Amino acid sequence: MTTLIGFELKKILKNHITYIALAIALLGTVITILLGIADESHMISDGLTERGTKAISLNKQYSSQFKGYLTDDRVKEIKDEYNSAPKSDKHRYAAVISAITNVQEGVIPDIKVKLKNKDISKLENSFFLMEPSKVGSLLNIKSEVINKLSSMYNNIKIPLYFDYFSGWLRLCYDFSIILVFICIMLIFCLSPIFSQEYSSGADSVILTTKYGKSKLIKAKIITAYIVSTSILFIFAVTLFIAYYFIYGFTGSKCNIQLSTIYLTSAFNLNFLGLWGLVFLYGFIGISVMTAITLLVSSKSNSPFYALSIALIIFFVPWIDISKISILIEKLFMLFPINLVDAKDNYKIAVFYNIFGKEIIMQHVMLITAVLCILILLPISYKSFKYHKN
Repeated sequence: MTTLIGFELKKILKNHITYIALAIALLGTVITILLGIADESHMISDGLTERGTKAISLNKQYSSQFKGYLTDDRVKEIKDEYNSAPKSDKHRYAAVISAITNVQEGVIPDIKVKLKNKDISKLENSFFLMEPSKVGSLLNIKSEVINKLSSMYNNIKIPLYFDYFSGWLRLCYDFSIILVFICIMLIFCLSPIFSQEYSSGADSVILTTKYGKSKLIKAKIITAYIVSTSILFIFAVTLFIAYYFIYGFTGSKCNIQLSTIYLTSAFNLNFLGLWGLVFLYGFIGISVMTAITLLVSSKSNSPFYALSIALIIFFVPWIDISKISILIEKLFMLFPINLVDAKDNYKIAVFYNIFGKEIIMQHVMLITAVLCILILLPISYKSFKYHKN
C-alpha cells in the first residue's frame, strides 16, 4: 500500500497543473496578506492617518496600555483620562473607548434587554447590522429561537477583556480567504486522479491487475487526503508564523464582539476560539471538497470535465440568493465553500428547523459534512472499480 501511495503522490507532483495551482494559491496568499497590512489604519487627527505597518505599531502601542478587564473602576479611570486628555492625544484612546461605549455599554446590553423583553421589532436593525440578508426577518422567528439567542447572548459576560487583537482578527479573517485558494488548488490537483486514467485508457489495464480494483483505488483516495491535509497544515503554519511577526498575538482572550465585524455576534468566543473554529471548519470543508472532487473525477472521462464540474460545485453556493429563497440559501450554506469561508459564519446565529427542533447552523454543517464524506467516498471507490469503457 505504501508503494502505491508513493506512486500516486509522484503522479500528482509530476503534473504541471499542480505547480500552476500552487503558484495561484501562493500568489493569492501573498496578496491577501499585503492587502490586510495596507488596510490597517490609525487616525491621529482629521488630516493625518497612518497606514500599514506604522498603523499596526501605533495601534498595538496604544491598545496595550489599556490591557485587562474593563471593570467599572477601570472604565471610569479610562473615561476620566480620556476626558482630561488634550485633543491631540485623544486618538490614543480610540480603540478602548469604542470597546466601552459601542460594545460593553452599547450593543451587547441592548440586545440582551430586547431579547429578554421579546422586543423583536426594535431588535432588527441592531441584530442585522452586519449582514441582513442571511436569515430573513427577525419578525418571523420562533420563540424557541429567541430563547436560544437570549441564552447565547447571556453567556457573553461583562466586563470584557481588552487588548490589541488585530493580529488574531486578521489571522481568522485572512485564513478563511486563503482556504478558498487552497480548495481551488486541490481541485486542480485532484481532478485528474481518476479521470486521467479514463482519458489515457490506463483504466482498462489498471482494473485487470492484481490490486487494480482494491488497493490501488484505496491508495488514490488516501493520497488525495494526504495531499489536502498536508497543504492545509503547511499554509496554516506558514500564515501563523507570518502574522506573529507582522502583528504579534496579543489579544487572544478578547471577545470577538470588540471587532466591528462581529459587533452583534451571539457567539461567546474569544479570538483564539474563533481561530480554532475557522481552522476546524476549514479542515472539514476541504475534506468534503476532496470527497466531492474524487467523486466527480471517478464519473468524468476527462480531467477537464472533472475540473470544470468540481469548480462549479465549489463556487455556485457562494452566490447570495437569500432574497430569492431563504431555503436554498440555507442549503447552499452547507456546501464546502461556506465551510472553508468560516469567518462569516459567526457574525450572526443561524438556525435550521429539523424535525421541529431549532439547530444552530454549525452543528448542521458538521453532521452534513460527515455524512457526505461517508457516502461519497464509497461511491467514488465503486464508480472507478466498476467503470466500463
